[in-house]
Order: sequence, then structure tokens, then C-alpha cells
Amino acid sequence: MLSSISLPFAALIFLTAAAALMRPSFRPAALAGHGFVLAASAIGALAWAVSLLIGGLPQGNFAWSPGLMTALVCYSAFLASRYSVSSDQRARFFYAPAMALAIAAPIDIGVFVYFIAEMTKRFS
Repeated sequence: MLSSISLPFAALIFLTAAAALMRPSFRPAALAGHGFVLAASAIGALAWAVSLLIGGLPQGNFAWSPGLMTALVCYSAFLASRYSVSSDQRARFFYAPAMALAIAAPIDIGVFVYFIAEMTKRFS
């Protein structure tokens, strides 16, 4: 189900990155598009992590890498705040990566602690 959404966006990212490599004048527009796509995926990742904290972990094989989601969210906030907003609005979004870190890190650590607690219960 997720691949029907993520594969077209991945193709868009790949094609615009290739175009930006060939034409340097296209780089700011490509990075702006990447910022929007990555910000949307970061919001989706945060929503999924919160749903894991509220609804519990999925059954079966599941793993969580602490820090990976936080890095995704912070980089997405940086890219969006640097390239996806107009130059006169950049000052407003200067602290967006730090705010993203303050939001994402506790959720990321919370899912990891919950994951470790569940694994401890299952294997004890």
C-alpha cells in the first residue's frame, strides 16, 4: 500500500536530482521540491511513531533504530527551511531544525524504550 505512494515520489526525487546534476541552474528548484517531499515524509514518520506509542508495536518482525527518524525529521526541516521558503521568510524558519529535534527526539526515544520493554517482556 505504501509503495504506491512512495515509489512515484522516489522517482520524482531521483529525476530532479539527476536534472540538477546536469543543469546547475535547476538546483535550487530541485532542492525546494526535495524539501517539500521530505517534509511530508517526515510528518508521516512522526505520525507513524506516535501511532506506535499509542497503539502498540506491530506483531512479527519489527525493529527500531534510534536516531534515524530524528535525523530524517531534522534534515527535512533544514532542507525545507533553507530551500522551500522564500528568502524573506527564511528568518522565521531559522530554528526549524532545532524545533524539529525537540519534537522528534523524545518520540524517537520513546518508541525505542517501548520497543526494548516489549522485547524484554517477550523474551523473559
